[in-house]
Amino acid sequence: MNPKVNFIVAGINETIDVFMDFLNFKEDSQKIFSKYSALKERFENSRNKKKAVRDFFFQFETKNRKIYEQVRDEFQKEWDKINDPIMNALEEVNEIKWEDEAFTARVTSNPICPRYLSENTFDVYFGLHNDLMIRIVIHELSHFIFFKKWDSIFPNYNHEEFESPHLLWKLSEMIPYVILGDKRIQEIYKHEPAVYDVWHKIEINGKPILKLLQEIYDNRRDFKDFVRKSWELVKNNRNILSS
Repeated sequence: MNPKVNFIVAGINETIDVFMDFLNFKEDSQKIFSKYSALKERFENSRNKKKAVRDFFFQFETKNRKIYEQVRDEFQKEWDKINDPIMNALEEVNEIKWEDEAFTARVTSNPICPRYLSENTFDVYFGLHNDLMIRIVIHELSHFIFFKKWDSIFPNYNHEEFESPHLLWKLSEMIPYVILGDKRIQEIYKHEPAVYDVWHKIEINGKPILKLLQEIYDNRRDFKDFVRKSWELVKNNRNILSS
């Protein structure tokens, strides 16, 4: 049986620590403040910033609770239309089977959508339109199955390196550009796979790294071969990826 994605509403009490982490970074905080202009002044002028953030979103989410619930239901309805074919296609592409597992998509106030590998959970912003929500869900699921494949190739690998700022995390954030462009995914949901802008700018010997990864994918013997050769590429150019 295919895994399912279950959408729930997660309020500020569940997400406050994630918000505080993102607000420590300039680019992320700007993205948050661009959605909530009234929060910026409170945050900058408050001595207890965590309390200011919690109070702001508690009021906002309480006022808009019905909207969050409506969004959750709409997201669930739209995602369910393609859940099974996408899960099957991700298995085929990564050449590994899902196990008896389920995923939780938390509908939150956070315009940044992190994932939590050990919990099979990721966040989706309540203000997304359905198309972008579906793209994000596919993207996040690709991370979960990629790391499942990684564990099958490199058993007992340190899972701390699955997270930023480690080199493996950087590879995992580039990989969706390639594998989600596979026709088996595109035939189910046509879209342009998205990755961080920075990966589009990185070149190795004058050639974009994303193009190099695509060439490895196009010439792979199997998915394991693609993973191994991609890993060698980034390891051999870690100095460029660390700059």
